[in-house]
Amino acid sequence: MLPFVDQQLHDARELMGRDFWPYGIEENRACLEYFLRQHHKQGMSDRLLTVEDLFHPSTFEVPRI
Repeated sequence: MLPFVDQQLHDARELMGRDFWPYGIEENRACLEYFLRQHHKQGMSDRLLTVEDLFHPSTFEVPRI
């Protein structure tokens, strides 16, 4: 347990929003696309990759409930 954990969590949410560790591709798509643009712009990849290039196709499947 961290001292003042409640205050630290409150401060983090104030600064970064309620979901500051989002999970999932769609929740992180904007960040991933920015990373890929910068990666290409700086010459670290021969072509501009897409988010879909990074992950196996099954990653994008939505489970049936």
